[in-house]
Amino acid sequence: MSASSKRGFIARLDHDLQFFRTWLSHPRRIGAFVPTGTALARRMAAIVDPDDPLPVLEIGPGTGSITRAILQRGLEPARLTAIEFDPGFAERMSRDFPDIRLIQGSAFDLHQHLGDPSETAPLFQCAVSALPLLNHPVTERISYIVELLKYIRPDGAIIQFSYGHRAPVPRNGGSYELKFGGHVLRNVPPAKLWIYRQKGGKGSETG
Repeated sequence: MSASSKRGFIARLDHDLQFFRTWLSHPRRIGAFVPTGTALARRMAAIVDPDDPLPVLEIGPGTGSITRAILQRGLEPARLTAIEFDPGFAERMSRDFPDIRLIQGSAFDLHQHLGDPSETAPLFQCAVSALPLLNHPVTERISYIVELLKYIRPDGAIIQFSYGHRAPVPRNGGSYELKFGGHVLRNVPPAKLWIYRQKGGKGSETG
C-alpha cells in the first residue's frame, strides 16, 4: 500500500469510528451505524448543478461523505451551506471543509439559521438531505419538507434518502410533489431516494 493510500485508509477509518461512536451514544440522531457509502453519496450529489448560480444546501452532512461528492461535481466550496446538529460532526466538518458555510444547529429551525424565507428566498438551487427522518414524528417530517421548500427556487428540489420501504415524508394532501428516485443497493444498508418539489414545479410528479 502506498503512503497516500495508507493515509486515505486511516482517514476513512477515523471517520467511520467517529460515526459509529456517535451512533452508539445517540442512535436516534443517526440513521445508520456507518457513514453514507460512495454510491449513495454520488446519487444524492447528482441533483447538484455546479454551473447554476444559486448555491446548494446540505442538511445533516455527518462526517462529509455527501459533501465530498457534491464538491467533486465541481461546485465551489463557498457555494455550499451545510447544517449539522451534532457538535462533534460539525467540528470535523469545519476542519475537513473549511471553505464551506457551516451552521451548527437543528434543521428543524431553518428560520433561525437562514432568515425569513419571504425576504431572502429563493436562497438555494436544491437541498440534499440526509436527516434520519424516520426517527421523528410524521408531523415534524411534513413541517420540515414544507419549510425547507420555501428556501428553494420554484423549480428546485429536495433529495432525501431513507432506509424504509415507503417515503419518509408522505404527500400531505398534495401540498408538495413527491417522486421516487430509485434504489441504491450498493450501500449499507440499501437505501431509497425520494424527491420533493413545490407543487407544480419543474419535473414534479406524484408517482
